[in-house]
Parts: sequence; structure tokens; C-alpha cells
Amino acid sequence: MFDSILIAAPQWTAPAVAICLLSLIVVAWAYWRRGGSSRRGPLIFAGLLKWIAIAALALCLLQPMLESQRPRPHANLIGVVVDNSRSMQIRSPGQSQPRSERLAAVLKQDADWQVRLSQDYDVRRYAFDRSLQNVDDLSTLEFDGASSSLTGTLTTLAARFRDRPVAGLMLFTDGNATDLTDTGFDWSSLGFPLYLVTDSVDQAIADLKIDQVSTAQTNFEASPVTVTAKLSATGLKESTVVVRLLDAEGVAVEEQEVELTQAKPTADVEFRFRPKKSGLQFYSIDTFPKSQRVAYSQGETKVEATLANNSRLLAIDRDQGPYRVLYVAGRPNWEFKFLRRALQEDDEIRLVGLLRIARKEPKFSFRDRGVNSSNPLFSGFDENEEESAEQYDEPVLLRLGVDEAEQLSKGFPRQAEELFGYHAIILDDVDADFFTQDQMLMLRQFVSTRGGGLLMLGGQESFAGGDYEHTPLADLMPVYLPRGNESSGGTVARMELSREGWLQPWLRLRETEVAEKKRLAEMPEFGTLNRVGDVKPGASMLASAQTGDRQQPALVVQRYGKGRSGALLIGDLWRWGMRRKPGENEDLQQVWRQTIRWMIADVPRAVEIDLEESKDSSKPIELAVTVRNPEFLPLDNASVALTVVQPDGEEMQLPTQPSDQAAGVYTASYWPSKDGAYRVKVVATGPDGSDIGSQQAGWTTETATAEFQRLAVNKDLLQQIADQTGGEVISQDDLDSFVANLHNKKIPLTRRHLAPLWHGPWVLIFALACLCGEWGVRRFHGMP
Repeated sequence: MFDSILIAAPQWTAPAVAICLLSLIVVAWAYWRRGGSSRRGPLIFAGLLKWIAIAALALCLLQPMLESQRPRPHANLIGVVVDNSRSMQIRSPGQSQPRSERLAAVLKQDADWQVRLSQDYDVRRYAFDRSLQNVDDLSTLEFDGASSSLTGTLTTLAARFRDRPVAGLMLFTDGNATDLTDTGFDWSSLGFPLYLVTDSVDQAIADLKIDQVSTAQTNFEASPVTVTAKLSATGLKESTVVVRLLDAEGVAVEEQEVELTQAKPTADVEFRFRPKKSGLQFYSIDTFPKSQRVAYSQGETKVEATLANNSRLLAIDRDQGPYRVLYVAGRPNWEFKFLRRALQEDDEIRLVGLLRIARKEPKFSFRDRGVNSSNPLFSGFDENEEESAEQYDEPVLLRLGVDEAEQLSKGFPRQAEELFGYHAIILDDVDADFFTQDQMLMLRQFVSTRGGGLLMLGGQESFAGGDYEHTPLADLMPVYLPRGNESSGGTVARMELSREGWLQPWLRLRETEVAEKKRLAEMPEFGTLNRVGDVKPGASMLASAQTGDRQQPALVVQRYGKGRSGALLIGDLWRWGMRRKPGENEDLQQVWRQTIRWMIADVPRAVEIDLEESKDSSKPIELAVTVRNPEFLPLDNASVALTVVQPDGEEMQLPTQPSDQAAGVYTASYWPSKDGAYRVKVVATGPDGSDIGSQQAGWTTETATAEFQRLAVNKDLLQQIADQTGGEVISQDDLDSFVANLHNKKIPLTRRHLAPLWHGPWVLIFALACLCGEWGVRRFHGMP
């Protein structure tokens, strides 16, 4: 940084000016007298050169000094930060050395630029991957870090160097950070310039990778899990690549071939499959050029820069039951037969039926020893039937599929703890008088608070025919209920899917739209349809019934609180199962299974685990456990035990803390130290030691996914950092010249430096050069 030129001997100004003027006059007179007009030009030039030589020597009398600012020795900090991650080991086919080897040669302790840097600055040496470490000798780095926490490293150094004189940071990196967010980072907030040192060799990268993987789960029975992978290729000579979906044992579930060309370097591959079992399972997706199958199986590659980004792990959690479904019917009917038959094939669902086979009836009799109060349907079966049998003023109920003798022994549940033990409830042809007011309020809480699913089927005593208007259950219905019995028996109705219904996987049974339309056209006509009012705002009509020229709602659903409710207005869906055409019975069973799966899909459990995974691999996995009591209210005084099973099978207990953000939530943090599949198990117990429930979840950690997401040097990011911080991008070959001129940059602590311009050989050399030039001009033109 040059400020000015100073004159150390100003008292010699007048003599120096006099010498310059006098010498100018003498030289001009002498050369003017010698030559004629033909040699006037060369003589003037020669005289000018002599006068310049005399003037340069005369100016030395003034002792001119160059004033500049130099860094105060060892007063300014300068950081040398090296990326120690695995991405620095990238070597494309055809390259003799990876980036790490070329960088190691530059980072030798006795390198000229390091020696020069240590002479003027307080040099701090660091390496970073997942975290920042102090390093004495940078040339000994292994470049085996799992991630590149660039933002975190620079933020840490900015905090560490706050209020300290920092000349800048020399950052050796490829710019492929693993902790950059979508919103970016304000690099200018660091407060010091960054000098980004990049590889001097511009590699041509050849690579095939899996960019993104996403999973989606539906209630579509044939293929409930959809896995989508996005592939991209760079610089590959071969266009045909293989993509495989593998289970936990490495057995291929499905394999596809994809063409990737320079014109189309990316492709989306979709796998649809049904896991063999429920619960948490791990799958993987990998890809490789078709001709490299053998080499890939051996972990080798001759055409790619790395295989670290050729595979991805997936955690698929198909919720494991058992799920309990309560079916309540006002009379025995065919619907329960087909529903029960359908759910027998689903091991995760337990169907419990509560069927009313006789209504309550009044008793009129005189007080007589021979007359008892029990319903005559139970007469003659047991000597103690009067104590256990239903009375005259009670309906006669039949329990089917109960697990315990006491389950539903008193009819429909009267306590929330018993009702909330179910995940879904189906009401079929049962009137409102079957329930007490408290039971209907409890049903509403079952959907809104507990988050369960409720479906009312059509029938003579359903909807308006069951006098549900102005009851709490009317609020649950996704349609408005008119007054009076609007059930239209004997009509001919044909069911059709609406536009919204076509978007619901649980309503579709065929793989293509054409096949699905054919199936709908071959469905039987139904004769019982409950007529209702308009569809409520926010509800979705998924199917309609065409009766003549009139179209009415047939299936309407809505969200209600934490749960969902639905209205199936057709009352004789069983007719579909009575058809004798091959496969039609199976279609009805599949519809029932997918419908039940839809009802229980989002039903909360007493114990739930939520995992929050950060895109930044340097941050921990945040676990939140929600615990609810039997009434599904938050439980703040529970005991929660968390166990993490690492990829190698080792278990680790995690302490939990009650959350200060929500009731009944317990949080914990876990830093994965290894790549692979992780499982977390939670067991919750009440304050009295009672078992509340258990749950498990899982995730996958693959640091290579982010580390090798980009292989080429990220020049755009490096230039952005340099521009925002006032630094620059430097090649490794230019390190010596950069360090030599670093003092010309903006330095916090400097000292005044004076350098004499006259006290040096260059002044004499300049004067001699001018005199030699003058002599050469004269001799060239033949002058003495």
C-alpha cells in the first residue's frame, strides 16, 4: 500500500533544480551548434537522453524516499484452513494424481510461501471436515473426513477471531460444502477477506450418481410403496445404466435399465412394490453402467471418478399393527360378512363386531315369582341367565372377534379409555337411539381429539333415517342431513368416481385408467341410496351415484379435528360381492382393505416418535417422543426410555428431556458417528409404573450423499465467497507470488516503512543506460 514519496533533503532542492536547468541549457547549446537541419531530430533525442541522465543524478541530492505501510511483524492473524474431506481425493479416469496428492505437495512445511507467510504474520493452521481442528503440519492430512462443514467452520473461526486483527483466511477447498442451506449464507458477515486456493488442474469428471431419492406410501394394496430416484450422468461414454432396488439382505427386488446421454443426462426411475412384512425395513438403490456390472460388484470402477454416490439407503416404515376396528350394526346384514372375510387376509387389522340382533322392548307383567326380567331369547340356556342375560329394556347384542371376555360385554363403550383403544369405527344401519348422548359426544372426541377414523355406511337407519340430525354425530358427517328418512330403496344407482376420487389410490384397483374405467362400468347397480343434503365446505365427494338423470353423492370424506370421517351413502355394497364373475369378489375385498387402511393411516398412537433430520450433516438428529394417556391427552410425567441401535448392532441409551414447547413431548439429540441404518426404540411408562406403549423408528445416515453430491470444483461458490468478503480466488501455482504481494492488501495492523529511492544501483544503471543510449544515437548517425 503506497501512500506517498517523501523528500529527505529538501535543502538541496534549489541546487538540484539549478543543476538540471544549467545542464539543460548547456546540452541544448552544445547539440544545437553541432548539427544541421538534416540531423536535428537525432541530435535532440540524444541530447534529451544525456540531460535525463544528469537530471536523475541531480535528483539524488534530494534523497527521495518511498513511504509505504507494511504489516506489523507477527501482529496480524492469518489462517490457513484446509478441507480434509473425502471429496479432495477425487481423481477422474486418466488423471495421474487426485486433488489430495497435489495439495499435499503444496502444503509442505518448508514450502516458500509458508516460510514467507510465517515471517510477517501470526499463522494459524487448521483442517476441517465435520468439525474444525488445529493442525501443526498440514502436509500430514489424510483427507478422509466424512463431510465438509464449510459454513460451520468459517462461522466458528469468525467467532474465535472476533475483535482480533485478522489479515485474512487462506482456504484450500474444492467448494463442495455439505452444510449449505437453500437460503444461502451471507459471507460478508465473517468480517475478514477469504482467499480461496483451488486446484490448478481442471479435471474432466466422469461420474454416474443418484441425485435424489424419495419415498411415498399409499393405501393402494397392490403396490403401497413408491420409491423415486433421480439419476444424473456426467462424462460417461456408455449410455445404458442399470438401476436396482435391493432389500436389506442385498436381494434385488426390481431392476430397470435407463438410457442417459449428453442430450438427456438425467432420468427419473420409479419402483412400486409391496414390502413382504410390516414395520421398519431398510432398502437400498444403486446404479452402475451396464458394462461394469462385474467391476461394480467388486467395488471397482474404471469409468467413474467415485462409486460413493452410486447407492442410497432408504428407511421405509410400514406401520405395524395390530389396528383395531370396531364395526357396529343395527341389525345382522351381508355387509359384515364381506368386510370380515376381506380383513381376514390382513394380519395387521383386528375387526371386532358389535351387532344388535334384537331391540330393547318394554316389559308388561304382574309381579310373579315365575316371571323373570331377562329377555326371552335367553330363556332355557343357563340357570343364572337372569343375572347375565340382557334385560327386556336392553337390546340384545352379539359380539364377534373380541380378544377378551370382558371386551364390549356391556355393549358400546361408555368410557373414553375403552373407545379410544380402537383406531377406526364403522357404523352400519344403526339409529341414533342406539347411543346415549354421552356416547355420541365421545364418538366426536374419538375423531377430533383421538384422531380416529369414522365411516357411516348407508342403510334404512343411517344418516337422516336414523334421526342423527341435531346430534353430535351430525357434526362429524361430511354432508348435511335432511329431516326425515331420505333412504331411497328400490332405486337403480350406478357408482362413478369423481375427479377427486381418481386421485385417491385407495379407491383404485387397477394399474391403468382404462382398466379402472372398465371395472367401474362392470360394477353392479345398487338399490339402496341414502339421500342427503349438500356436501359440507372442506369435504370431498370422491364418488357419486347416478340415478336416472340425477347425480347424488355416494362417498364423501372430510378431515375433522385430528381424524377423518366418511359417509358411504350406498346401503347395499354387498351386492358387488354376490356377483359370480371371476375376480369380482376379490375386488370388493380389496376395496374394503384399502378403505380400512385409509381410515387408520394417520391415526395417532399413545407413543409416537418424530425424527428431524437436518440437511447439514454436522448437526444432530433431533428426536421428539409424544406420550399420551389412555384418553389421548398429553402426559407430562411419563418415563421415556430411548435406545438407539447403531449400524453395527451396538445399543446406546439416550436421556430425554421434557420439551418446553409442547405438553407431553420429550426430546433428545443424537449425533450419528457411522454411516448406515439406525433404529430407535422407545418405551414409555406412566407415573404409576404402568406400560403406556412402545414404538420404533429409523433413519439412514450417508455422509457420502452430500459429500459427493458435486465432484467438480465449485468455482461459482468460491468466486461468490471471494467477492462478498473482499478476497480473491487463487491457483495453487500462484501461491508464492500471492504471499509475496499480500502486504499490498488491506492489513489491520501496519507500520510505516521508508525505502530510499536514490540509495540503490538502479539509479546509476538508469543514468548509464541513458548515456549509453545517447552515445549509440550519435554513433549510428555518424556524429562525433
